[in-house]
Amino acid sequence: MNVLQELYASDYSSDEDSESVKHIEIEEEKEKEKDHNTSTTKKETIPSSITSKYHFPPSLNYINHKNCDNMRQRTVWSTFIYLEWRIAKSERIRLHSLINQVCKDKNLPYSFTPAFFSDLGAPLPLHVSLTRNIEFHSIEQRDLLKASLEKHMHSIEPFTLEFLPLFELYRAHYRSGLFIGFPVSFDCKVKQIEPLINQIGHAMKDVNILDYSKYLINPSTAHVSLGQALNLSQSKLEEYMTAFTSSNKAFIVDPRKDTYLSIPIKTVCMDQGRQKISFYMTPKSSSSKSPS
Repeated sequence: MNVLQELYASDYSSDEDSESVKHIEIEEEKEKEKDHNTSTTKKETIPSSITSKYHFPPSLNYINHKNCDNMRQRTVWSTFIYLEWRIAKSERIRLHSLINQVCKDKNLPYSFTPAFFSDLGAPLPLHVSLTRNIEFHSIEQRDLLKASLEKHMHSIEPFTLEFLPLFELYRAHYRSGLFIGFPVSFDCKVKQIEPLINQIGHAMKDVNILDYSKYLINPSTAHVSLGQALNLSQSKLEEYMTAFTSSNKAFIVDPRKDTYLSIPIKTVCMDQGRQKISFYMTPKSSSSKSPS
């Protein structure tokens, strides 16, 4: 028997040896888990230059205002109302070329960033602002304005929006910059834009928006922005303004009546975060015409 035990000693182990082996296995598992957690925490992060380029801010259409007296925050929902101009690829190319050409003619060493392209080169629609940012104190008030606008837009007929074929500069209300664009024609400002803005004012008044008139755009300044130059120093701002007000520099882009200067308008748009709400105008009913 002793001989057999000696021969097969390698196949036998005491309880103490078994417990020792289990203890070693547990320690090894703990080490593996520790190494895994360490490697996970030390994993390299994506460079900020890449994340900022492809990062889109959350589509929140509200602003947090902080009261400095008691450090409380109040949420203010916002939107703005505008006319949209969806331009074709050929028009975008032409407008981009015209902007670069006018800056070259005026001896500007830099140009405007097109408003009809995103930072990643995707096509964007242009717009004619009818209001500034409108602030609400609740989502319910914003929804009431949507219903009110829908009602008031039925009193507006579709029309043709016309732009003058010349470039003008407009000061940005933020980030110290300028916009370059085409002004709306005088007749269109008087006959279409002014009545339209008046109806928007009535819609805002109906839902008790305080000081609603401060949100309305002056019809005389109606325009479409084609490009922007932001974060300019004072010297650069003056250089731009001097170039565009110099009497020996031509403003006119093309004196002819081009197709891209005249667009049909059937809807008024309201921004709601990343969502666009469209309000359709009501065409003159054929039934109202006198029978022939």
